[in-house]
Amino acid sequence: MAMKNDQATATQKYEILSGIELMRFLAAISILLIHAPQPDEFAKCADIFARWAVPFFFATSGFLAAGSNRSLWSELKRVAQRIGVPYIFWLIVYCSFFIDIGDQSPKDWVRILIFGGPAIHLWFLPALAVALITYRFLQNRSIAVLATTALILYVIGILLGPYRIIPTELPFNPRNGPFLSVPMVIIGAIYRRGAYIPLKPALALTFLSFLAYATEIAIFAPLRIDQVMTTILIGFAPLCVAVRMNSSAAWCAYAGKYTLGFYLLHVGVVTAFQRIFYPNSTFTYLAFVMIAAAFTFVVTMAISKVPYLRATIR
Repeated sequence: MAMKNDQATATQKYEILSGIELMRFLAAISILLIHAPQPDEFAKCADIFARWAVPFFFATSGFLAAGSNRSLWSELKRVAQRIGVPYIFWLIVYCSFFIDIGDQSPKDWVRILIFGGPAIHLWFLPALAVALITYRFLQNRSIAVLATTALILYVIGILLGPYRIIPTELPFNPRNGPFLSVPMVIIGAIYRRGAYIPLKPALALTFLSFLAYATEIAIFAPLRIDQVMTTILIGFAPLCVAVRMNSSAAWCAYAGKYTLGFYLLHVGVVTAFQRIFYPNSTFTYLAFVMIAAAFTFVVTMAISKVPYLRATIR
């Protein structure tokens, strides 16, 4: 009986992880929609509704992190290896291509190191690192403490960003700090501790979340759309769906392991492609996205075959 229970538990964990990998694959494609050229209203709408992907990645990281009870020191070493190495490597690559390295002041280099410089997407990695370390520091605290921490940081982020209450704009996007990453990681971790929402209610929650998000954007017209009041919902609801998808397709796990590499590479691919082929209609936009996504995955898989480069994408 114990063996059967262990097998059932292992199967359930595999199904949950496969569902998460499938959703991560969809999120990676959504990220590309954000950074692809936007020739018409369809593309602009795609950009708006693709904004679920980054908060979902944060929430998923928290969900997975809560599956272990690593010490803070172990987390620091893991973050340095799994996040620090890819970040520094690709920061150097993007800086080499997109900025005049010799023209940067020490202050510029500090900003580049913290926020990713010319690579507009790399901010995600230091933000994730800070969030994982913060969660590990708080992991033994009560859910009330975790939730309060998440709420305070998220409210600060909203008041500094999309609904700015100060007269001048900050020299950085508040989303790039701990105000989005830490709350979403904590939410994912808290969800791991409780009972999971069944699939149909999770799908309904996802629909209502995106409806609320679109309504907020349309009515309140925030200064930024990447962290608004309903961003928490559109990042959390897909996670609820993912853990209930019970996907057993082997390709999900296969594609999911290249998600980080896809994220790191896609901006370079999009930038290069749009110099050759700039979409000017909905049809060419969709073609651009599909070709760029396929090429990015192929290049990511090729890099993963090179032993000394594998650590830079996985």
